[in-house]
Amino acid sequence: MKNQNLFYLLSLLTVFTFFSCEEDPIVTDPTEMEEMEMEMEMEEMLVVDFQPSASKINEGETITFESSVQGNPSSYSWTFEGGTPSTSDESNPQVTFNTFGNHKISLVISRDSDATSATIEKEIVVCPGAGMVAYFPLDGNALDQSGNNFDGSITGATNIENYNGEADSAMDFDGDDYIETSTMIDDQLKEGATFSTWINVKEMGSEWSRFITNYSGSSPGGNCLERVGFIASITEDAGIRITYASDGNDFVGRISSPNTIAINQWHHITCLWRGEFESSSFEIYIDGQRADSEDFEDGLVNCGGLLESPLPFNFGRGFCAAGECGFFTGSIDEVRIYDRPLSEDEIAILAQ
Repeated sequence: MKNQNLFYLLSLLTVFTFFSCEEDPIVTDPTEMEEMEMEMEMEEMLVVDFQPSASKINEGETITFESSVQGNPSSYSWTFEGGTPSTSDESNPQVTFNTFGNHKISLVISRDSDATSATIEKEIVVCPGAGMVAYFPLDGNALDQSGNNFDGSITGATNIENYNGEADSAMDFDGDDYIETSTMIDDQLKEGATFSTWINVKEMGSEWSRFITNYSGSSPGGNCLERVGFIASITEDAGIRITYASDGNDFVGRISSPNTIAINQWHHITCLWRGEFESSSFEIYIDGQRADSEDFEDGLVNCGGLLESPLPFNFGRGFCAAGECGFFTGSIDEVRIYDRPLSEDEIAILAQ
């Protein structure tokens, strides 16, 4: 009897040991399952971005859009406002823009497996290109990017941040520096002109600091001889002046009110000439807004048309009867010269 009881007890122990040594059955917590599913969804979420090779261009330029995505999209769908092509399904398309303005660019990526998509939209600025005679980005050099090869040479000016904070993308002038370009630019300016640039004035000089000029003040004087040309300058009381002279004391133009330019602050300046030899034919825009307030003239002699100056267009210095004068102290960026007066809409685009 004792042996039977012992056998029975040993059997129970064996069965208990067998079951206790097995792995615990897998028990799934519903909350944990949901968290795992959410983590999987987050890992697979579509993420989209893109960068243009340039965010501000001129009409007629072609740029590349480089996409940056996560989540293994099945397709790309681009839309380019004002661009050619206007749509694309490539991951990194090239597009040409032939119309000035602010153009919206959108990219939609999609994934077929779960019918999800992601979208991003940005803008690029397309500057006027029609009638552009010369374009100097001043990105560390004085090359003319208009295609007309009116390249300049730099004397003393150094690289500096531009109005967007981009390194080495403007030129800094310390009061005796300058850039000299070509005598052939004003050959194209017979019926009108626009001079556009960004400036950051660091010091108001005792002379009127000239940021764009081809006035040959040191050439032989006399009406309609060689002492001719345009002057775009800072006035002693922090205004802007634009004139055309046919001699040292014969000029017409417009001037802005005093204190329209702040020290150590970037401003976009546009000076235009509508082709007539009278002060009302000149206009000044500061940061995209009309700013000239009065005539600035002293009896211009009409020479029967625009006389070409023997002096190249200079940035940062001028020439008076005694020689070099009107040096500019500050920074200059993105000089554009057109052979026509731009519209207010075009000027507003340049000032962005």
